[in-house]
This record gives sequence, structure tokens and C-alpha cells, in this order.
Amino acid sequence: MEEKRMALLELDSLSSMFERCVDNWLDEQTNRFAEMLHNCIQLERKNKWVALEQSGVSASVVDLFQMFHESLSQLFSIGVPLSKDQILSFVQQVDLFVMKYCNDVLTHHYKNKTFRMDPEALIPKFTVRRDALDKMADKMEEYFTAEGRLAAKGRREMNRAPKGEEVSMQQKMKKMFTTGKSNKQEGNKSDGNSQHARSKSDELDNKTSSHDKEDEVSDRFEKVERKLEKLFGGGGGGHHADPVELLPHKEERLQEQDLVGLCVRIKNLSWSKQQAISLEQDVKYLWGKERSRRQYLMLATQDEDGRNADDDLGDLLVNCQMALHHGQKTLIEYVATKIVFFDLREDFVGRLYFPSPSSYRLLPLLAQDGQLDSMLTEMSAEMLAVDGFSDLLWEILEKVCENIIRLLEWCLVGEQMGSIARHCDEKETGTIAEDLVSLKNYFVQRDEEGNSNGLDEEVVTSKTARLQLITNRILSEPSKSLIALFQDPHLPDDDDKDIMNRRIILGALDHRTDKAARDFVKEHRKKR
Repeated sequence: MEEKRMALLELDSLSSMFERCVDNWLDEQTNRFAEMLHNCIQLERKNKWVALEQSGVSASVVDLFQMFHESLSQLFSIGVPLSKDQILSFVQQVDLFVMKYCNDVLTHHYKNKTFRMDPEALIPKFTVRRDALDKMADKMEEYFTAEGRLAAKGRREMNRAPKGEEVSMQQKMKKMFTTGKSNKQEGNKSDGNSQHARSKSDELDNKTSSHDKEDEVSDRFEKVERKLEKLFGGGGGGHHADPVELLPHKEERLQEQDLVGLCVRIKNLSWSKQQAISLEQDVKYLWGKERSRRQYLMLATQDEDGRNADDDLGDLLVNCQMALHHGQKTLIEYVATKIVFFDLREDFVGRLYFPSPSSYRLLPLLAQDGQLDSMLTEMSAEMLAVDGFSDLLWEILEKVCENIIRLLEWCLVGEQMGSIARHCDEKETGTIAEDLVSLKNYFVQRDEEGNSNGLDEEVVTSKTARLQLITNRILSEPSKSLIALFQDPHLPDDDDKDIMNRRIILGALDHRTDKAARDFVKEHRKKR
């Protein structure tokens, strides 16, 4: 017994040396992890994320986690006593490098630059040209209508320069424009009395025909305003040979992204989540064996007995598992957004419902062997090539469905897409309802026996419910009823859960072509 106690004391005196040995080994592993991660990512960029036949994931994620498992086995086979802190230090390094890998999976490299894969970056950005149109319309109203000239005269009186100061060039031009007289005409006066007489005569003639001229000018003003709306993307009249020509330019770096390669990245993150859980279980199992070995060797002295309860490692690799989960969701959203808003932008963003829903419907875009169908088939083949990733496919399909519905709402009640001006009156609601039914049928994919081969019908119905309500309760109403609803003081300005809000109603009015809707939208913009 005395010999064993002396041996334990001698072993305890060597503990500092053992700690330095393990710490040096951990430092070596950190350098090894960093080098392996760098080489794996470089290889993936070169090969463009090609999946292995057996696993369905690419080589990088397989090599990384194989290295982590090997390092874990080496740590527990060193043959020296290990502490809880040393085990946690190793786990933290693995946690860190898995998060770095996740970050690399979510980045895109192009011409020596690194870009984050952000789904919102795929949504086309349009220049709002309404402000310029409204300013031009206000100027025309000021010059061509009696009310506008009267208001302008009042502003000029208030801003009139003090006596002795020169009148600005802008005021001179306004005066010339409103009176219709040029300096050249004034310089050609031959006789004061005769000119005065002619002016008196013209003034009498103008008074007798003022009402007729005001009506003529007002009609002319409306015609010019409608032409400006067609040119600059006004509320509901813009026609163009092909709206695709008005779409924002696609970034070259995004065009190089391969759909199959993006699917492989999604599978890599999903596989990494499974491997992280497996690695956590292995750590706890080996640590349990280490504790048993320490107790067998009687390494736990009387002072350490009270700390045995604190030797539990707790939850491990939590940070990387959260990063992998959110990264997977981001990539799924990215792929679905890319299909609808980028790859098929010409048809879905440009031509769909232009200039009205009945002009270019959704149904042709859902046709079998169409562009959308071909892309989803290619994606499905990659995701189902190996068992274990079918759930990811359904998640992507759900997001594709959501993005199509999001686009439909944008076309019907959202901001006008720059110069691609769409219009939709209450007569179009039947067309929209039919398209929603077609959308459901496409994603549910029932066979002849009525069995669903696609998404669950309840899932698709819940996703289309909001747009169905907008169609039935807002788009089906005449403009005067919508204006009355908008003026309800209890109506919220915006509400993500309730469609009855001012933002959606104003969006519906903005897509109407009748005068009541156009005038109301115009006046509302002036007040903002």
C-alpha cells in the first residue's frame, strides 16, 4: 500500500510534464486542421463541388471529419492522464474549424474576391422612377391648369424679390411660358397706342373663350401625363415590346454558380451535422473510459473525489451545430430564390402577368419539360442520388413554391418594377384564382389514382392562402371600395399577418388604370 502511494505521488509530480506534452500535441493538431481545411477548400473550388458516388457528398467534408475522428482516437491513445480541460480544448478546436468550413461552404469566390451567398442579393433591384414622373406631372399641372397657375402665382407673390433686386432667370422663363410672349415679340412693337388697342382686344377675346381653352388644356395635360407614364413606368399603362429588356443586368459571378454544385453544398452541411453528433458521442464515450481508467489506477485522490461529479463534459460542438443548421437553411433559401428570381428571371420577373395577368399567365411556366420543370428535375436527381437527403429536397421545393407566390404578390400588389408597369383590375381575379389552382396541382403532383407524389397538399394550401385572400377580398373590389377601405382610420398601415392593411390596398390601387385609382395614388404620394 505504501509503495502504491509513493508511486502515485511520483506520478503526480510528472503531471506538469504530461500537460505540456498534451498541449504541444493539441497545437500540432490545430496546425494540421488549418492546413487540411485550406487544401480541401482549394480542391473544391477547382472541382466545383462534385459529389462522391457512394456518400453523395463531396470529398472535403469526408476528409475533414475523418481527420477529426482520427485525431480524437490519437488523443486518447497517447497513454498519459488527460484532464477535462484538455478534452474541452480539443473539442473547441474541432468546433472552430467546423464553423470555418461552414462559412467556406456559404461563400462564393470570383476573380480573387469572396462573396457571401445572400438570397436577397438574387432579387432584382429596380429604380423607382415615380418620383421623377410625379414632379413632371406637378410642373405640367402648374403651367396648364387654372388651379395650378393660381397656386403658382400665390407662391411667387410670397417669394417675390424685394424692390431693387433682379428677377431670377427661372421666374423670367415661367413668365414667358405662362403668357406665351417672347422677348422678340415685345421688341417688335411698332406703335404704342395701336399695340395697346390690340392687347385690349385680345384680352376681351381671351375672357370670352377662357372656359373652352381650360377644358382643352386639361385634356391635353391628361394625354401628356399618360404618355409620360408609359415612358417612365407609371401606374398601370406601361407597354413595351419585351419587358425582359427592362430587367436589371445579371451579375456574371452569379451566372457561374452551378445548381448541382449548390445542392452538393447543402448535402455537405447536412452530413456535417450528422458527423458532429457522432463525434460528440465518441468524445463522451472515450472520456467515460478515461475516467474509469483513472479510478482503476486510483489516480483520484481524496481531494479529487469531490470533483468527480464535475467531470461531465456537457453539450459539445454546440456552436458548429447551430452554424451548420442556419447555414443549411440559408443555402436552401438561396437555391430556391436563385431558381425563381435569377435563373428564370426573364419569364417569372419580366414576362409573368405583364402587362396584365390574362396577358401572360403562370400556367405555361409550370408546363412539363419547361424550364422550371427541367431545373427541378435536375435538382431532384442530385438530391435523391443517395439515400438520406430526400428531406432536403422537399424543403427546397417548399421554398421554390414560396418564392413563386412571393413573386405573384409582388406583381399584383407590390411596388411597380421600374418601367415594367403591370395593371390588374377586378376582372382579372378569375385568372389569378385559376393560376393558384395550377400552382397547387404542380407541387402536389397527384397521379391517376389520386396519390400525391410531391408536397403535401395541406402544406401548399397553407402557402397559397394569403394570396388567395388578397385576391378574394382586395383585388376583386372596385377602386372606389378600396379607396374607402384605405381611408378607414382603424386600418393598420402594414401587417404581415393581416392582408387588410393600407400597404396592400395602395399596391392594388397602384395597379389599376381607372382615373379614380390613379388620382388617389398620385395624391397619396404627394402627402408622403
